[in-house]
Amino acid sequence: MAQKKQRKPAVFFLILAGILCSLIGAGFHTNAAALGEPDHQDLKVLADVIDMLEKNYVDSVDTKDMILKGVEGMVSSLDPHSQLLPPEAYEELQIDTRGEFGGVGLVVTMEDDLLTVVSPIEGSPAEKAGMAPGDIILEVDGEPAQGMMLWEAVKKMRGPEGEIVSISVRREGVKEPMVFTLVREVIPIESVKHLPLEDGYGYLRITSFQDHTTEDMTKALSEMESDGVPLRGLILDLRDNPGGLLTQAIEVSDFFLDE
Repeated sequence: MAQKKQRKPAVFFLILAGILCSLIGAGFHTNAAALGEPDHQDLKVLADVIDMLEKNYVDSVDTKDMILKGVEGMVSSLDPHSQLLPPEAYEELQIDTRGEFGGVGLVVTMEDDLLTVVSPIEGSPAEKAGMAPGDIILEVDGEPAQGMMLWEAVKKMRGPEGEIVSISVRREGVKEPMVFTLVREVIPIESVKHLPLEDGYGYLRITSFQDHTTEDMTKALSEMESDGVPLRGLILDLRDNPGGLLTQAIEVSDFFLDE
């Protein structure tokens, strides 16, 4: 199987956290005033609202918290996949893309503001217990999931191996909520699985796009060609793949596509 020439993808980072810290550290009103140019007139509305809340709201308000939540709202309004990640959420994301972690083995997302199961990880406590794609999580250890940020829910379901976590879900076609009592295990992150079929044909499954997905995929393809018979056909299985690192998804796509 002729391998395409690998190209190093361009990587772009939007450093929202650094900009935000500078804004808060120097004082919001000062920065808003400094930005009071024609292209930034709308920021004055935000500054005025915060000023009114600070002076007139019935309880004291946390200005920093309001600004953070405001920025979260702005970013999340762009599309369902954009988020502003505080440091603790970014740490959880890093865990998702490398190594292993203690948890129940659920891939989840926010769908219409509902914490929804994308898929249970193969062999995980969640899969063994019968949790399924489309399950809507109502509670985690008795705490309502509604109102939780996605990273908060993920962090709550993770924890040391051997500890118990209770998850209540609503499932389409089932009248009453279903409660799953799961024992956390170490969940290894293995994103590529493969199987030779008959001569010249193979099966390749990519469960998510992690740090080493492209490297592992290349090794898997080489193993399936190790007997000297080049691959003439390949089944590429992406079912229940929740996504992951965009750079890895691009590299995998680039391996198979000319344009």
